[in-house]
Amino acid sequence: MLYYSGAGNTKFIASIIEELLIKRGHVVNSIRITEKGIDFLQNNFDILFVGFPTYFRDAPSLIYKALDKLSGEKRPIMIFMSRGLYSGNTFKLVHKKALEKEFTLIGFLNLFMPGPDLLTSAIKKNSFFEKLGINVYSRNLYKKINKFIDKMDEGKVIKYVHTKWYTFLDENIVKKAEIKANNAYKDWIGKF
Repeated sequence: MLYYSGAGNTKFIASIIEELLIKRGHVVNSIRITEKGIDFLQNNFDILFVGFPTYFRDAPSLIYKALDKLSGEKRPIMIFMSRGLYSGNTFKLVHKKALEKEFTLIGFLNLFMPGPDLLTSAIKKNSFFEKLGINVYSRNLYKKINKFIDKMDEGKVIKYVHTKWYTFLDENIVKKAEIKANNAYKDWIGKF
């Protein structure tokens, strides 16, 4: 299992997947992806689990670099990701890369998790927000992950990923607003 985790959400999911796989009798080698560690990745696996958070409707570049380092050889891949508000076509983009590297996609899991801003600022140990977060984000978490792992046993190939319905709005409104907002900070440079 390869995963990248910035705020800890994906690491949390990866640890549950690992726990459940071990309970089912599987041997798991779990590796957190880092820039330095990519050079040491090897192709010695029967099935590959890849996990990451969604960043601006895409996977982190380290995920693509890791996949570039490996060869699928028609072996199965299971992709899991954490996301905030929405994921855009992240799954479709990673699926495309997995196909280029000759992996056979058989499972996908997309979990709504708290954003890093919420994790680092608002949620303190034993607080109301921690309890609220556990109820909102952890609802049926083990059930969803178990269903995801069941896909491994089913082995049904995911050949095509549909474009999300909101992609048109995202491309024509949201991304343009983000570009404008990102460029607006330049007006403030030197004024503080």
